[in-house]
Amino acid sequence: MLFSNNKLTRDEVLSRFFPRYTPVAAPPQNGLSGGSCILSDGRQKRVLRQPHDPHAPACDFRRQYHVLSRLPDSLAPAPVFYSPAWMVVEYCSGDVVNALP
Repeated sequence: MLFSNNKLTRDEVLSRFFPRYTPVAAPPQNGLSGGSCILSDGRQKRVLRQPHDPHAPACDFRRQYHVLSRLPDSLAPAPVFYSPAWMVVEYCSGDVVNALP
């Protein structure tokens, strides 16, 4: 049987690819949506993301990964992992702004 990342659960992603990281046990953070959660290994933080629309084609989520990987780190979080159901990006601390200046 061929290995497939299509059906990985959050716990499988963490144990297989990020064994030192655990979800941060904190109240929901502003700016996170869907099944996103903040991960930490005690030194670094990352964000584990799921596609926002489960009915959207997988190419939409893959496109997000490719766009993020080409943007400068000062503009967008750098992606560090991709599978069809999950993406991990660097955590960017800062203020959540709801209005344009």
